[in-house]
Amino acid sequence: MTEAHRLYARWGAVRITERLERDFPRLLPREATRRRAAGPVELDFAAALKASQAVSGELVLDRLIETLLTIAVENAGAERGLLIRPRGAECDLEAEVVTVRDRVEVTLRQAPITPNDLPLAILHYVMRTRETVILDDAAAPNLFSDDPYVRERHPRSVLCLALVKQGTLVGVLYLENNLTPRVFTADRIAMLELLASQSAISLENARLYTELQRENSERRRAELALREREARIRCLVDSNIIGIGFWDLDGRITYANDAFLRFVGYSREDVIAGEFYWAKCTPPEFHEADERALEELRLTGEFRPFEKEYVRKDGSRIPVLLGGARFAGSEREGVAFCLDLTERKQAEERQKLLLNELNHRVKNTLVIVQAIAAQTLRTTDSPRAFAEAFGARLLALSQTHNLLNETSWQSASLHDIVGAELSLYAEGDARRFSLAGRDVPLRPEAAVTLGMVFHELSTNAAKYGALSVPSGQVEVAWDVKTCAAGRRIHLEWRETNGPPVQAPHRKGFGSRLIERDLERQFAGDVRLEFLPEGVHCVIDLPLDRVAV
Repeated sequence: MTEAHRLYARWGAVRITERLERDFPRLLPREATRRRAAGPVELDFAAALKASQAVSGELVLDRLIETLLTIAVENAGAERGLLIRPRGAECDLEAEVVTVRDRVEVTLRQAPITPNDLPLAILHYVMRTRETVILDDAAAPNLFSDDPYVRERHPRSVLCLALVKQGTLVGVLYLENNLTPRVFTADRIAMLELLASQSAISLENARLYTELQRENSERRRAELALREREARIRCLVDSNIIGIGFWDLDGRITYANDAFLRFVGYSREDVIAGEFYWAKCTPPEFHEADERALEELRLTGEFRPFEKEYVRKDGSRIPVLLGGARFAGSEREGVAFCLDLTERKQAEERQKLLLNELNHRVKNTLVIVQAIAAQTLRTTDSPRAFAEAFGARLLALSQTHNLLNETSWQSASLHDIVGAELSLYAEGDARRFSLAGRDVPLRPEAAVTLGMVFHELSTNAAKYGALSVPSGQVEVAWDVKTCAAGRRIHLEWRETNGPPVQAPHRKGFGSRLIERDLERQFAGDVRLEFLPEGVHCVIDLPLDRVAV
């Protein structure tokens, strides 16, 4: 039975060991747990009081552990000591103390206990029974002789006692001397047991103090983090990058930053007076969207951003992107984030207009190209002639488009349009033609038509008129005049020093273009004359129909 008890104790079978000791009290290792009583105990009360005061006066856990282990080693004559702290069902090595050439060194370890640190069988016994274990000579056979630490390290004197406060184990003090047996005398044991009582109290107080310090530190960090978060939120609110408003489920806006107030046109006084309600600012067609957002808010605590409009205090409307959430811990109050979408909506409208304009422009260009192709086909008698005439007219059209592209199709200069067409046939000599008149910015549709008109006049001059001979010249002049019908632009094309000119037997593409398009499209007056000295063309157009 004794051997079974020894093996169970060694294996750490706590419940079986306790039951054996309860049923067979003679198995308790009294010879190893009782202090020796040979002779009276002489306790140095002054030293004991000093040690007790040193331990009780320290609240910082690390310093308390260092003080406790130093006093224990110095008063017990130990070479090495350990402080073990329970952690639930486990225990940790809190610190280790050793004597090195009459100098005490304490090392904070805070690591799990291993069989290499101390005899685990002794530790488990003390933790279970709360009794002090004293091995006067660990080299002699005893209950713990089979412990791996005892077999391998061969300690001579061992003392292990529990630090108990009000029945609760708060620590275990382990001391050993590897040189001398019977180091732990009765008076030293008495001193250590007195010190153990105060140490248990001080360790528990230090633990509570450390936890309080940690809680205070965590609370201060939490308060600092909260202040920093509030400062960031305040910075966001005050930056007025987006509109921010606080609301309650009654529909009242209880606070709004300047951006939000600017969006809806209300004043801070309106908010303070309780006159700012979101339902009041919402057009009827958005009430259903608001109800969906509120239902989502009730279910999830937030609602996803959605687009709506607000009615401003002056009755105008503003498009916004609205999102929001409830405050944590509140069922009736929350925050809303509002972004002004006016610029985006305007950009979308501009893009829509641009696409419509582009679509209209492409269709018009295709109509013009189709008309040019049809007219060219009717006035040419061979594929080669068609290709040359059609290609030249498309080039003229593209030149006008290029000029319009420079102003994003807002306008094109009359001077540039005329000059671009004539320069193709001047053979690099700018003296072959002259342009006179103040510049007039033409509307896109007028620029395209006049570009084709001047192309036909230039082509005709290069083939049959003034530009077909080296001495020929072309003069183009225009002016803006005011008459009873309003302001009109008067333009003249005059060819000189060219070959004799005769009127054609039938009207070609150019003649029909000049007379038909300018008269029909712009209500203009056109006079085309084939004089002996050269072609003379007079064009008179309403300024408001052709100019920007």
